[in-house]
Amino acid sequence: MNSNLSALVAARTKAPSHPVLLGVAVVAEVALKVIALVTLSRTPRERVRMGVRWPWAVIIVLVNTIGSVVFLVLGRKPAPVDPGDGLVDDEL
Repeated sequence: MNSNLSALVAARTKAPSHPVLLGVAVVAEVALKVIALVTLSRTPRERVRMGVRWPWAVIIVLVNTIGSVVFLVLGRKPAPVDPGDGLVDDEL
């Protein structure tokens, strides 16, 4: 009876192996980091919150998925709207 119990415990504690899901997660994580770092490098300094880029780069690289998402959502100020950009029809 004891051997059955130890076999059951061993079977329940074995981590499931899903290499495809793991691969997809890794690719998504790397892609998100690359997108966030490229966006950070292309964002003008005056639009970066805190005014400097290096803390955001550290957050993006060292904090898993959340770091990239936090930068993309909160790390940039909105772009200023140019009234002469043609988006508003002044002739109406």
